[in-house]
Amino acid sequence: MVAKTPADACQPMCASIEYDSGKTLMAQGSQALHDHVAYRMEKALGGTLPQMEVRFKNVSISVDVVVKDETDIKVELPTLSNELLKSVRGLCAKKHTVKKQILKNVSGIFKPGTINLVLGQPGSGKFSLMKLLSGRFPDHKNITIEGEVTYNGTPVNELLRRLPQFVSYVTQRDKHYPSLTVKETLEFAHACCGGGFSERDAQHFVNGTPEENKDALDAARSMSKHHPDIVIQQLGLDNCESTIVGDAMTRGVSGGERKRVTTGEMEFGNKYVMMMDEISTGLDSAATFDIIATQRSLAKKFRKTVVISLLQPSPEVFELFDNVVILNEGYVMYHGPRAEASGYFEGLGFKCPPHRDVADFLLDLGTDKQAQYEVNSIRSSSIPRSASQYADLFARSTINGRMMEDLRDPVHPSLIKDKVKHMDPIPEFHQNFWNSTITVVQRQITLTTRDRAFLVGRSAMIILMGLLYSSVFYQIDEANAQLMMGIIVNAVMFVSLGQQAQIPIFMAAREVFYKQRRANFFRTASFVLSNSLENNYNPATWMLEVIGAGVGNTNGDTTDFVEIFQSSKHFELLQANLDREGISRPSPLMSALEFSEKRAASELTQAKFLIQRFFNMYWRTASYNLTRFFLALTLGLMFGVTYVDAEYTSYAGINSGMGMLYCTTGFFGFITFSSVMPMTSQDRLVFYRERAAQTYNALWYFVGSTVVEIPYVFFSTMLLLAPYYPMAGFTGATTFFTYWFHLSLHVLWHAYFGQLMSYLAPTVEVATIFGTLIQMIFFLFIGFNPPGGSIPRGYKWLFHITPHKYSLALVASLAFGDCPSDGDGSEIGCHVMTGLPPSLPENMTVKGYIGDVFAMKHSEIWKNFGFVLGFIVVYRLLALFALRFVNHQKK
Repeated sequence: MVAKTPADACQPMCASIEYDSGKTLMAQGSQALHDHVAYRMEKALGGTLPQMEVRFKNVSISVDVVVKDETDIKVELPTLSNELLKSVRGLCAKKHTVKKQILKNVSGIFKPGTINLVLGQPGSGKFSLMKLLSGRFPDHKNITIEGEVTYNGTPVNELLRRLPQFVSYVTQRDKHYPSLTVKETLEFAHACCGGGFSERDAQHFVNGTPEENKDALDAARSMSKHHPDIVIQQLGLDNCESTIVGDAMTRGVSGGERKRVTTGEMEFGNKYVMMMDEISTGLDSAATFDIIATQRSLAKKFRKTVVISLLQPSPEVFELFDNVVILNEGYVMYHGPRAEASGYFEGLGFKCPPHRDVADFLLDLGTDKQAQYEVNSIRSSSIPRSASQYADLFARSTINGRMMEDLRDPVHPSLIKDKVKHMDPIPEFHQNFWNSTITVVQRQITLTTRDRAFLVGRSAMIILMGLLYSSVFYQIDEANAQLMMGIIVNAVMFVSLGQQAQIPIFMAAREVFYKQRRANFFRTASFVLSNSLENNYNPATWMLEVIGAGVGNTNGDTTDFVEIFQSSKHFELLQANLDREGISRPSPLMSALEFSEKRAASELTQAKFLIQRFFNMYWRTASYNLTRFFLALTLGLMFGVTYVDAEYTSYAGINSGMGMLYCTTGFFGFITFSSVMPMTSQDRLVFYRERAAQTYNALWYFVGSTVVEIPYVFFSTMLLLAPYYPMAGFTGATTFFTYWFHLSLHVLWHAYFGQLMSYLAPTVEVATIFGTLIQMIFFLFIGFNPPGGSIPRGYKWLFHITPHKYSLALVASLAFGDCPSDGDGSEIGCHVMTGLPPSLPENMTVKGYIGDVFAMKHSEIWKNFGFVLGFIVVYRLLALFALRFVNHQKK
């Protein structure tokens, strides 16, 4: 049954609060503000504020998992071999699947006006329960959800699309746009959730006197208008509201402050149920206490249903909750009043020691740590050991009986009335399509303008490539179809590949989009378009509160605790201890500390472990390598099928063949270059941290990143050539392996070039921009179009420093430029070309055409090979210097 009484004992003028700003509204603290506003709103409503009750009955969640053996359901490492075997098993007609239970016949009720704690070890199912009740649990074909979940008696499937407007969910992970400030992040959430107080809600304030109705509207509108500032004050973010949120690479707010931003982001809108998952991570006990106390005040004054999961709450925080749910291995071990939890488990034979926190005691039950709490007077055989035994005992308890009786009772009529009157009119999104789109576009403009490195790099790339294209193809012969097609192909390729720099930006924003879209912030289309120490009180928490720590210190105390401490005997004793010989000044009796080695491990040990770590990382990053293996095989088949039965003796045929070599050589290298940068940039954070701690020499990290790419590059190139080489009409085993070796070196250079750009650039987006710019220049001067013999004299130097030119010359010489004098003339290079234009001499062989027009000669194979090796060495040395001397971590 739901109590329907006015908001506590607050009188109309019990708190005089100014409505000018968030600071004035919060001048007397959160509880005073909640009293003030809730009292006036309930007077105007003629009853209590709208409420929502959450019921779940016999809920079970299971997942079908494909395993190698029905008797073995151990989680396998995602190595290359395991992922390949899993894929093969997935294709087989007979699959071994096991059903893994996440939640097992869970029932319960969360009532309005209560604050509920969900406790459980990792893997207990509390995360799944929170996501299920908030409507965020994924719906996949291998997931089975059974049972009944209702909100004020309405089944979840009837509310699913609009549920985020009533139920908020704070995630464990802090995903935000790092370049937005704290205030901008919260203001965006506020705007998406309706901004001010809606006229639809204002229509309900008609049941008081005219003065009471006006007071309620003024209070509600003021609180809604200044809600971002109120949340900033409540969460203790006022000192950093103009600071960017930041991330692992960009200096911003602290980890605890970022966690509070995550909590505050979901505080906006007419949320009747608030689900919060692990919100205390990174917070001190005083800050956690203040935040939970604020949520308790919201629950009591505004009739919210608050459900919070915490891992290890302090005793003071634990005391703030009304009810507690304890989960273990998917079973409910307890669900009832927090005050009765200890007594219930004492009845089962467990006693919480005086020195142990109650929450930690409850978490240890059902694990291998529970033996320390067992009471000797209880027979060992009657004490529960497993989670299922606890669940069976709780199912027969009087506490569970009372809860099940509440579940069986019909929903209170007032709750049904609240649903019809206040919840049914609520749309799926607070903003209409155009307002939502404008809000998202404004945020996107802010994000874009703050990424100055990206904008400058992008502008420079476009201007430079435009100038190059216009000057290289200046005054070309319009009758030369080859050159005309060349400028078109190069321009189109630049426009398409130039967008590659956007991919990391969109990938990074994807997690934020998922979170905000599931909270119904906006439509997908809008995003796409753009005091004294109490008994049993924790002394550490008390001291933090005394000095004004936490997020809700509003006592205005100006006591200078630093000055008081410096005047105390404790400070004098501290100074005396520090002034001792051997502490803060040298002692003649003690030798100075000396370190014979800069690092603890030897050079050989560093090299061994770093190389081994790189190989383990690549082997276990199956998605990265399997993707490039798949792309290599796909490209090989695609080019092979395209050039089946191709002829290479006519003018058109040999140009087509050169285009094939240009595409396979250039594009496969570019794919490797693009794929290696995100992985290298991600690992750079670890490198910065470990280098700062002098864990190892940068040289051995460099060696590990160099060696690990070699086998994967050579294998992926083999996958490309295996179908492509014979299908394209090339023959000869010796030529095949030579071709494979040279193409592999070309692809290896691209991998190393991608690593170099990741080390030099501050972000993967900037690395992609400048890397793509350099690649486009190399593609232009590779010697295919314009051909090497037609490149303007002023750009010959660019032609000669382009690594791609030497790789293409190598493979072209092997495929089309070989015509040995002692051969039988069957080689492609010996064939006389047909269909030559008048500008070329008659009876020209394929070898002569390749050498004269494209400047790619078989006699220069060894010279070109030396240049390729030289470029690899030079770019690796540049990467080594970048690793050693460049650090973009702004923290």
